[in-house]
Amino acid sequence: MGTIHADSNDKTMKAFDISNIRNCEDVKEQLSGLVEQERDNKRVSSREFIGGYGDGENDGFDERDSHY
Repeated sequence: MGTIHADSNDKTMKAFDISNIRNCEDVKEQLSGLVEQERDNKRVSSREFIGGYGDGENDGFDERDSHY
């Protein structure tokens, strides 16, 4: 179970969380793919920032490269 946090440019819903998701990493990847498809269809470019809160030992995120 996990939570996906989304930041949006939509004025009515700028940021929101989708909570209690099974297989949240898979769901995030599916959502990300669908968003990219729509961006391509509408010829919109944007950047996606994916990260985690804090710097926990077992947070599932890679450590930053030393050259950044």
